[in-house]
Amino acid sequence: MSRHDGQDAQTLDQRFEEILINLKPYLLSLSASKNSKLCRLWLERLNRAHDQRNLRNDYLLELYKQLKNRCFKSPFNEPPLGGRLIPISSCHRLVTSSSCNELTETSLLPCEQKRAWPKPRSKSLRRDTARCRNKTPTRHFDVHSSSSPNRISHAENSAVLSPAVHFYEQPDSSRNSLRPYREKIEKLSSVVQDLETQNEKLKQKLTYYHNALASDEVPHLRARISQLMAEIANLKSKLNEVQKIKAVLLERHEGIVEQYKKKLTEQFNKMKSQLESAHIVNEALNKKIAAFEQKLRESSQQNYVQSSSKEWEQKIENLKDEYEKILQEKDEEIKKKGEIVQQKESELSQKLSEISSLSRKITDLERSVVSKSQDDGQSQLAEQYKSVKEEMSAMIKHMESAARKQNESHQQEMLALKKNFQKLEKLTHKLTARV
Repeated sequence: MSRHDGQDAQTLDQRFEEILINLKPYLLSLSASKNSKLCRLWLERLNRAHDQRNLRNDYLLELYKQLKNRCFKSPFNEPPLGGRLIPISSCHRLVTSSSCNELTETSLLPCEQKRAWPKPRSKSLRRDTARCRNKTPTRHFDVHSSSSPNRISHAENSAVLSPAVHFYEQPDSSRNSLRPYREKIEKLSSVVQDLETQNEKLKQKLTYYHNALASDEVPHLRARISQLMAEIANLKSKLNEVQKIKAVLLERHEGIVEQYKKKLTEQFNKMKSQLESAHIVNEALNKKIAAFEQKLRESSQQNYVQSSSKEWEQKIENLKDEYEKILQEKDEEIKKKGEIVQQKESELSQKLSEISSLSRKITDLERSVVSKSQDDGQSQLAEQYKSVKEEMSAMIKHMESAARKQNESHQQEMLALKKNFQKLEKLTHKLTARV
């Protein structure tokens, strides 16, 4: 792609965006969901056609014209087909009175070289140019060659040929730069053809209406019109009578409304006085009700105090009974514990007496050992003494540990009983204070 082709593509893309911006308000104003869906499909299809920029702009411009004139017809009333875009035929184009101006205003493209170009040619001129184009040779002449006969032949041909043939003899760069103008000329020629066909149709309609006026239906229509005019005059007179009746009814209505207002005000005043008297009576009744409620509250409070005092007395008596039972149980437990302690003390005294007797025996044995130290059984007595002494020490230790443990457990039980007894005394004091 050459540099100029890239510029043309850029300008066509810019033109596509401009038409799309002008088209957006009409797309947003569409009420039918089917039309909006079709427009969305066509816009997606045109946005993908990057290799057919001219046709894409033609389609978008045609859609803009149809939406602007509030009509939606072929090819946009059906979803787009796959493949490449097909040129829009003249029967599918929307042609209005201002279509030429819109095309000339919207299809102009900027060009690098500003030059004057001749106006669109007529059909006869186009036929001449085509004929001359067929007669001219297809090869190009080299202007910069050194041979003079070639220059002379080229000058003669350029003098004889028409401007259209001279256009086709130009180089490719100038031909590409003038491509938009060619397209514009083709569009304008198609628009002119459409206008000619519309002009012929209008002429046919005009002749039809002239013939209809000259036919026999005209006097019948005039009689019908006069009949309708008479009916309209009759209806107007009836309308005047109805308006007069309406005015009389309005006057009577106003009088009736005023009388009704007076009666309503009188009844309202009576009801207001009755309501005020009832309000006074209601206030007196409310005061009496408040006094009765106060008396009821006082009596209910007294009854509540009496019932609550009786309940508390019963509760205190029950607590006293329970407390006495608990004290009796605790006294019995203390007595039992005292008996157990006495038994343990008697057992200890017995053990101590046994220990003292054993110690006496030991001393006797020691004496016997000392006296019989010279005998042969001295060794046996010493061994017996040691064994008895060990047994006595073990028994003493065991008895002392058991006595200590029993004393500690008895002391802990006594402390727990004292604490429970103190708690019971506190509860009795609290209950007596509440009563």
